Amino acid sequence: YYTHYVTSGNIQPEFSIASQHGFPTVDEGIECTRLGAPFILKCNYNAALQILQNAYGSLQPAGDSIAANLQTFDQSQFGPGASLLPEGYVYVPTACQNRSTLCRLHVALHGCEQSTEFVQTQFVEETGYNGIAEANNIVIIYPQSAKDILKDNPNGCFDWWGYTGADYAVQSGKQMAAIKAM
Repeated sequence: YYTHYVTSGNIQPEFSIASQHGFPTVDEGIECTRLGAPFILKCNYNAALQILQNAYGSLQPAGDSIAANLQTFDQSQFGPGASLLPEGYVYVPTACQNRSTLCRLHVALHGCEQSTEFVQTQFVEETGYNGIAEANNIVIIYPQSAKDILKDNPNGCFDWWGYTGADYAVQSGKQMAAIKAM
């Protein structure tokens, strides 16, 4: 399916981890084989690093993330009807704050039941992105999708089936346009 949209060399499946459904980390979250909130799995596997290296090439190992570099921002300005929570998060590495350093940008989308409505800031703080971002000058944006029972989205998932409209999977879709505007 994905090879229709993405060059097959850009897809890096990993089948060697005996994990449940969730985001694998080195040492954060629940037991790797357990299913449940926060859906962050302690699997001795750094999914954040693998994702970022697949996007940007070789990276420095994770440094220490700095709590003060994680900030909230107002998501409501980026798109009414996009089913987003009022606040999103952004991690801005120290070197990127003075605007004299060239920094990259990565958007990290949480899974269903991983927004702050469900797991507070665990996805934002425990998936491993921030330490890697600090060491490699990558700004990480963490948009936050909202649960909405009226739109058949009680789990706060990002729209992958059309609850925000028929254009959900293209750049003009409400969530896609809002995230691009961030």
